[in-house]
Amino acid sequence: MLPETTRPHLTQWTLPHPVALPRPENKELGKRAHERLLREAAEGELHLYSDGSKAAPAPDLPKRTGWGFVAYISGQKIHEEHGRLGDSEAFDGEAVGAAHASVWAREYIRRGASPPRVRLFIDNAAVLYGITGRPSDNSQEAFLAIGY
Repeated sequence: MLPETTRPHLTQWTLPHPVALPRPENKELGKRAHERLLREAAEGELHLYSDGSKAAPAPDLPKRTGWGFVAYISGQKIHEEHGRLGDSEAFDGEAVGAAHASVWAREYIRRGASPPRVRLFIDNAAVLYGITGRPSDNSQEAFLAIGY
């Protein structure tokens, strides 16, 4: 039997300035703000959209949680990835999708791309809080991948 150990504390990177996270109270306002951001985006900006979901339980199927992301430059899709997780929550799919998007974007830039800005769009406030330095215990590996 293994001795008991304490779980290590995740030391997350923090942003150099405060981040105002969007409020989900009004989706229509959020939609309009996103459309305005896209209209005002600089040519060549890299936009990453990530997501995760958990399928409803079914008696004959294993639990299914998935993640994915898609990358756009100037409105043109240039890359997409998706995958499945084991027995996980939707939150984990959201965090893993954001992590894969972040890792892919760093590799894309390392190979020579030079977008004027990279934006990661996420629809999960808990994942946004984790990225900004307040991660939950779930998916800590994903949060580390996003930050470094």
